Amino acid sequence: MSGHSSSVPVKPRPWLHLLLILICAILLYPIFWVLALAFSGQQTVALAELPADPGMWDRLRAATPIPTQFSLSNFAGVLTEQPFMNWMVNSLAIAAMTTFVGVALSCTAAYAFSRFRFPGRVPGMMLFLVTQMFPGTLMLVPLYIIVAGWLGLSNSFIGLVIIYSVTAIPFCV
Repeated sequence: MSGHSSSVPVKPRPWLHLLLILICAILLYPIFWVLALAFSGQQTVALAELPADPGMWDRLRAATPIPTQFSLSNFAGVLTEQPFMNWMVNSLAIAAMTTFVGVALSCTAAYAFSRFRFPGRVPGMMLFLVTQMFPGTLMLVPLYIIVAGWLGLSNSFIGLVIIYSVTAIPFCV
């Protein structure tokens, strides 16, 4: 045997590449649309106005996410006309509290399940696994009833932290 490794030459597949490019374009289209709308300075979803009797090229131009003008007014409006920084601080605070509570409870539970043999260990682990099979939207109404009705935390950070932690802990354990 020689020191060279034999490899099979790869055949070019232009149709496969075209298909992959088309799929990427379809998947990225909404992102391009949002970026074009953000930088257009307009408040409507349409980037171009259609004439009364639009032709094929008019429709194509209207569906192409290329703004006719470039503006940063939408970004300036969000930062000056809305309490955006307050929303960011609230989101960061809730995320930090949820992370702290979720990691603290998940680590202790995971350590107990992995290191100790105790009665109810297997059913408890199965309960954690079963809760992961339910979609999150299925738990919205019961969580709302518990947090808003029973605990009275419907408009508070603590209510959000409880809901986010409860939904994250089974996945983290």
